[in-house]
Amino acid sequence: MNGTAARKRITGLAAVGRALFSTVALATCSSASCADLDSSYGQAISIAPVSSQSNRRHELHRCVRGWSAIGAKRAEPLAPNGSGVLLETGGSGFPRYEYVRIEGMMLVASDGNQIDLTGSSLGLRLQEIYDGRNAELQGNAISAIEDENCYFLTTKGAWGINSMALYGDDGSEPSATLVRGIREAAILAARNASAEKHSTQQQSAYPHCNVSADIACFGIAGGDEVTMRRPADFSLFDIRLAGGAVSTVYVEEHADISNAPFRNEAEQCIDTEKRCVFVSRANGGQMPPEPPGEVRT
Repeated sequence: MNGTAARKRITGLAAVGRALFSTVALATCSSASCADLDSSYGQAISIAPVSSQSNRRHELHRCVRGWSAIGAKRAEPLAPNGSGVLLETGGSGFPRYEYVRIEGMMLVASDGNQIDLTGSSLGLRLQEIYDGRNAELQGNAISAIEDENCYFLTTKGAWGINSMALYGDDGSEPSATLVRGIREAAILAARNASAEKHSTQQQSAYPHCNVSADIACFGIAGGDEVTMRRPADFSLFDIRLAGGAVSTVYVEEHADISNAPFRNEAEQCIDTEKRCVFVSRANGGQMPPEPPGEVRT
């Protein structure tokens, strides 16, 4: 199977069934645990297939050494009980480190983002591996390209534990397909966590935007009162809060005020943006003019 066909084949592997995206605190491996992992990787490198034209085992070793050189905070090993997958990634040209750790169906990446793979095609493939249908998984140290990425994949099920080393990004063997699926799922977790964070920030910025005007919105709570007036070519919203505070919100798309007492307060808006929102509070406070575009107070 060529590289293009392989990529098409694994497109669905990162599809996620249950929409669970969050960020967690990460645990790291102890010196002894890291040494045990590296020992298993050394064995995996020694049996990674090579050819008469290509042998990248020395570059796989370089990847592992690079983690110590950059002081990488390595992933915690898989739990003694249960099933899981650990994927550690390095660079043979420039030292780098990333990991993806899966316990059961819960994927956690080195950026702290996690995602539940239950019901996804990747989750179904993992279940096959946990059940022992993993005979086709093996390493690879064949590539015509230098300074590639290195992948160290450890799988664990009731049948035991197995590690393999893979060099490069263009492999079409089942283990390379699995690696790409895991990496795509980690990227998807990061993207969704970012979108969720952005959505939360947007919501928290205007938590009670329940009164809308043409170019502005603001919020009132239970017990508050708001009255709209249109004295000229602008709108005034008189707000009386339950605690007794009183504010007036001025809103106008094309500011051209001639009515006192708002003339002086709106002057800066008129001179600059021709579009403004400001608040005239009972204590004389005033919010600065907003820039052109959608305005919220």
